[in-house]
This record gives sequence, structure tokens and C-alpha cells, in this order.
Amino acid sequence: MSEQESRMSRWLLRLARLPRLGRIILIGVIAILFGLFVLQVATLLAGDMALYDMATAQNMFLISGAAGLAAYVVGWVCLVGFEREAQPQLKRRAVYYVLFGLLVAVALGIWLLVSVAIAMLPPQIPL
Repeated sequence: MSEQESRMSRWLLRLARLPRLGRIILIGVIAILFGLFVLQVATLLAGDMALYDMATAQNMFLISGAAGLAAYVVGWVCLVGFEREAQPQLKRRAVYYVLFGLLVAVALGIWLLVSVAIAMLPPQIPL
């Protein structure tokens, strides 16, 4: 067994040891983070905030909500499943889903740091 496969199996064992409620909370957090990420990207693509009308804002929130719901459904399939079994048989996709969640969390963290840095600039410096 290669190093990467053993690392993957260790992650799978850790995820399988989580209680069902813990896995549900984990996918909920990942889904919320993904919805926030999609909202940030939609805001960036929509342009200047002064030009928003109510329909644009509603559409952005609907898109981010739908993306968060889709992430939750995918996470449910990957981590929880539909059968109530004592020890779930998690596959590689469960690890990939958690790694995707970590990637989204890191991207949002970087976005937050950049936004705070831009907000702290003096008003004389144009962007």
C-alpha cells in the first residue's frame, strides 16, 4: 500500500469514527461555507454594489442558497448515506468532500484577509 492510500484510509477511519450527528454538522458547516463562497463570487461578478436593485440581490441570494443546498445534499450522500447502519462504509468521495470543504474554508479566509486589508487602506490610495 502506498503512502497516499494509507493516508486516505486513515482519513476514512477518522470520518467513520465520527458519530452520525457529528457528520451531519460537518456537512452543514461545509454547505454554509460553500454558500457564502458562492455569494462572494456572485457579488464580485455582479459589479458595483450601488447598482444593485432588489431583483439582483434576490437572485444572488437564491443562487448561493441553491449552491449551499446542493453542497449539503452531496455531503449527505458522501458522509451520512441513506441507510441507518452502525458503521458506515465511507468511500474516497467522503475524504474528497471534506478536503473540498477545507479548500473552501481556506479560500474564504484568504478572501476575508484581503477584504480587511483593503478596508484598512487610507482613503487617499485608489485601488
